Amino acid sequence: MLLRSLDAAQETILRHEAGLTTLCLAFVCPLQFLECHAVCVVSVGDSLAYVLSRHHGLREITTGSRDVSCERDIRDAGGALGPVRNGCDPELHNLTLSMTFVDEADVVFLATDGISDNFDPVITKIAAPLTTQSHDDDDDDDDGATETAGDEEDGTDDSGQQLGSREQRSEDGGQRSDDGRPLMTPAERHQYAVKEMERIVHEFELFAESSCSAQELTGIIVQHVLKTTDIKRKVGLCVCLSVCLSDSLSLCLSLYTCACLSVCLSVCDFVSLSVRSSVVR
Repeated sequence: MLLRSLDAAQETILRHEAGLTTLCLAFVCPLQFLECHAVCVVSVGDSLAYVLSRHHGLREITTGSRDVSCERDIRDAGGALGPVRNGCDPELHNLTLSMTFVDEADVVFLATDGISDNFDPVITKIAAPLTTQSHDDDDDDDDGATETAGDEEDGTDDSGQQLGSREQRSEDGGQRSDDGRPLMTPAERHQYAVKEMERIVHEFELFAESSCSAQELTGIIVQHVLKTTDIKRKVGLCVCLSVCLSDSLSLCLSLYTCACLSVCLSVCDFVSLSVRSSVVR
């Protein structure tokens, strides 16, 4: 049924001559002979599915859609529906079917990369990326060194210099970048992101002295991402305004872009506030 849904989505996109999209679908169904439910998920691209379990904590269901131990290009979704190939075929390179078991009161939720990426400690600048490289067997253990990067996209710092030889070792034995941030492998970053998402939920539950509902969980996560990206979004708006003032030829178009961005940010804040205020009611 989930795969037929993908086919229907692809046909609709082509019929309306629309663009590309990632897609993550899930349904929860009861099991006949067990006192639990199963969650079935199909995903194409970089939208992820999670379960908040009352007994086992928070976990991601869609880890099979990518290799979490390898460095990921955040500009590559890994797959998409729409006219990706030959003007009519989708890119199903990372099409993934997943299943897990859940109990009553567990929460299943889906997130786009705009949500999940902002829990990555490298993207939020809490840590720096560490990538191990293979060496010859006769190399010393100390020579099995690592590459570090200050920027997710190009592996350089602000001055454009490679940071591979400027790592430090902290008092607890962990490796750190030249600016003191801990170095993390892709697998460690994934684990941190899941635990960070779990942490903000638990902090809310401690404050509320009760388990959060699905609606409350959504509001908590969206509000955290809005707070995390607040400075970045304001900087983007300032850059857009700067272009408006410096390029008179594109003044009208740039002003229109600024207006659209402002409206989008306002809508995001309004939706977040609406979710939280409805929870209070």
